[in-house]
Amino acid sequence: GNKLSGQQLDSFIPSLNPDQRKQAYQNYYDAIRQINSVELENLPYGQIIHVSDSITASAWNDFLLIKLDQKLEKHGQRLNKSITNYSTKIDFFRKLVSHSLQCQHKRLVHADYYLNNVLVDDNLKVSAVLDLSVHACVGDPRLDVAGVLTWNDLTPGINTQDYEFLYKQASTDYGSDINFYVDLYRLYSAFYYSDLNNEEFAIRNLNNRQVWARLGFN
Repeated sequence: GNKLSGQQLDSFIPSLNPDQRKQAYQNYYDAIRQINSVELENLPYGQIIHVSDSITASAWNDFLLIKLDQKLEKHGQRLNKSITNYSTKIDFFRKLVSHSLQCQHKRLVHADYYLNNVLVDDNLKVSAVLDLSVHACVGDPRLDVAGVLTWNDLTPGINTQDYEFLYKQASTDYGSDINFYVDLYRLYSAFYYSDLNNEEFAIRNLNNRQVWARLGFN
């Protein structure tokens, strides 16, 4: 097959100066906006590619809750050992998803959008987005925005200034409650990806007191 041209963005970032970094992140953000602009009104919410544990539902909240249960059934016992206040957090999070989450759009969501899934060329333009896979779903594009705004957890050498300007842009594009959704989807992604071999991402986020507190858990 043809080899896709470009370099993974996470390997590029540490060598860039501040202006180049800003440009790279801007292109990264714009690329997911394009993917998220695909409307899928005729499909149910949930996963697009059907494998044995794929789920769809008539409401986005329902899809998230069923997916959460599916993950916890498999990995809950293990998470319980590592996460403080595990069962009260789960109850709180379920209520939050049921009652506080409003999905206004029905769009294509990548759901695995991180720096290492984006190739850029020498001018820092995005040349390919990788891994549109079994994670891809029909739903709320803010799930991907949360990915963009929390990737700093995964990439060494990222600093907060790098993405403060993206937060501002996300508020303009998605409304002032984007911070609430970034926090909520950060935790959802941590549950969702708790089956990765390296569970540090999941555990670090699910034990992040500030994120839970901002959502109203104390």
